[in-house]
Amino acid sequence: MSIELQESTVSEVVSLVKDDWTRITVNIEIDGVDGELVVSPDVSVFKSKEEQQISLGIDAVDCFEELRESMSQEGEAWKICDLEILNSGKYTYSFSYEEPPRLTKLKNS
Repeated sequence: MSIELQESTVSEVVSLVKDDWTRITVNIEIDGVDGELVVSPDVSVFKSKEEQQISLGIDAVDCFEELRESMSQEGEAWKICDLEILNSGKYTYSFSYEEPPRLTKLKNS
């Protein structure tokens, strides 16, 4: 896994937030639905005790897709990524290969 890709993804997400913030959380689901790759991001920005939802820009989505592709092994890629970014500059990623809940609803409809 490329540290550079992780860092560029973090930078891209942080660039979307204009005001002071304490923490950003991203939960992004990426999976195939009806033969097409579908992305469902959920992004929260925390400012003091306030939480605000924002949209991921296309460049940030591209970064997540590139990160997913670079981590793919033997055709198996993660389907859920959770990213937490603190304003101190620290960040943590976690990945899951489980069925993504939001996208599973699309598959079953």
